[in-house]
Amino acid sequence: MTTALVVDVCVSAAWMLPDERSTLADELLQRILAGEFRLVLPEIWQLESLNVLRNLLVRRRLTLDELELALDFLDQLPIEIVSTPAKDRRTLMRLAREHGLTPYDAAYFHVAQSHGLHLLTADQDLLRLREQFPWIKGLHEFGAPA
Repeated sequence: MTTALVVDVCVSAAWMLPDERSTLADELLQRILAGEFRLVLPEIWQLESLNVLRNLLVRRRLTLDELELALDFLDQLPIEIVSTPAKDRRTLMRLAREHGLTPYDAAYFHVAQSHGLHLLTADQDLLRLREQFPWIKGLHEFGAPA
């Protein structure tokens, strides 16, 4: 059975950045590719991922060929993108204000909360909310998202 999961770009960037790779991130990726998890992500994830790749390219940490491979890799991930309807803008701003988040982080928070999913993150602003929202998990906790 496949479990849906929200991961933010702090987690997924480790799959694209050789010097940010970790055993835990690689293990999660393998479980995703094996069909154990599928990703449900806010639409901002796509732009944030492209921004990571662009920055790598600008800093010459990525060649054009490697960029193409990274884009192919992203295309292979089992992802459902959740758009942010205009009616949710106020919700995102309320979440950002109430929890001290950026609107970007609030988008991940909102998708996880509204879909009843776990959110895996390495973002400190989100991680500090774990006691209040136990469905927010650090990468080291991903083994038990159910």
